[in-house]
Amino acid sequence: MISLTLFAPSPPAPVSCENCGACCLHMASPPFVTWSPALIAAGMMRNDGTDPNRDHPDWDRLATAPPEAKRALAEYHNQLLNGRDARGALESPCLWFDLKSKGCRYHEHRPEVCRAFAIGCDSCHEHRRYRGVASVR
Repeated sequence: MISLTLFAPSPPAPVSCENCGACCLHMASPPFVTWSPALIAAGMMRNDGTDPNRDHPDWDRLATAPPEAKRALAEYHNQLLNGRDARGALESPCLWFDLKSKGCRYHEHRPEVCRAFAIGCDSCHEHRRYRGVASVR
């Protein structure tokens, strides 16, 4: 008799992002809807009130981020505009990701897409498998 497995068992759902960061290891920069507040702070853009994303929660999160966080984002943006990616590839870790602590340096200012990423979703497990991060309970 042949036994067939129709469905592979689901991986265990992680309950924490601690010691992980798998989803942050490919973003290159925080995926904000708008970078305008960082560019304004760096003097690379005038605040003329025309950003169509002005009412998006990401605007205020980035506008209230520490100066060094905005500066890093503005510098990275400038490098991309000039055809350079000093970090090597767009698949590099997020600018705000701390490789040592495996956490976001500016967690309270992270963009909406990072906040909405569900711990334990299929994409979470996919990132963990791809980057060799164990799913933990």
